[in-house]
Amino acid sequence: MRTKPSRLLARAVVGTLLLAGCTSGSEPVGMSAERTVVTLTEVSPANGALGVDPTAPVLLRFSHPMMVGMQRLILLHEGTISGGVVDGVGTWSADRTTLTFLAALPLRDRTNYVLHVAPGMMDVSGRPLELARAMSLGGMMADSAPSARAMMGNGSMMAGAMMGRASRTGPHSAGMLFAFTTR
Repeated sequence: MRTKPSRLLARAVVGTLLLAGCTSGSEPVGMSAERTVVTLTEVSPANGALGVDPTAPVLLRFSHPMMVGMQRLILLHEGTISGGVVDGVGTWSADRTTLTFLAALPLRDRTNYVLHVAPGMMDVSGRPLELARAMSLGGMMADSAPSARAMMGNGSMMAGAMMGRASRTGPHSAGMLFAFTTR
């Protein structure tokens, strides 16, 4: 039996649509595709680090190239999250996966610093940085002061550094925090 041209055309269209659905990045019905996740893969100095060289740069490495201007969403505060912002320059690697922050002046000796990675960071494709995954690096969510205190130990100097009054309200109420102390 011979197939009619209209049926052949219909089969070709359906086949093309099925193929497009598998390769377009959208998840076809009944199939599970792993979603691309943008993460922070390294922070240096590490959260809780003591005796950090005051002249050393701060380094953040991401799993994907980051969008232009995202360095403005990373701040280094002196003392607590509500402390002053350290002046400096953030420079991206050529592949835009590593941000190196160098303070304009050496950091103060024997001083606590809090690195604040604000929400809203996106990779070059517009996918958001999933900050919660940075907890595996020791980071703490800025909007969860009690859990951050529990992770660092009640009454510890580092927990105090991150529990500034603004950590629960105001402009610093969200994001991820990493604290360290210089030598």
